[in-house]
Amino acid sequence: MKISLEIDADTSEIEALVRMLLLGQISDADVAKAKLRESTYQVAEMNARVSQLFVEACNRNDRKRLLTNKAG
Repeated sequence: MKISLEIDADTSEIEALVRMLLLGQISDADVAKAKLRESTYQVAEMNARVSQLFVEACNRNDRKRLLTNKAG
């Protein structure tokens, strides 16, 4: 069986993956980095959602203002 994998990343980004695959080693630092990365992505997702809600609210306010100006 042959398995090939191509990853476009810096060596420092995949060093832990290589250790896990080839040596079966996972350090506490690897786990801590993974948790930090996941936390960072979750914060980014929340920020993106908050921004999206803000834009939607602004668009609703703009539509209401336009309707009010047309009526008035």
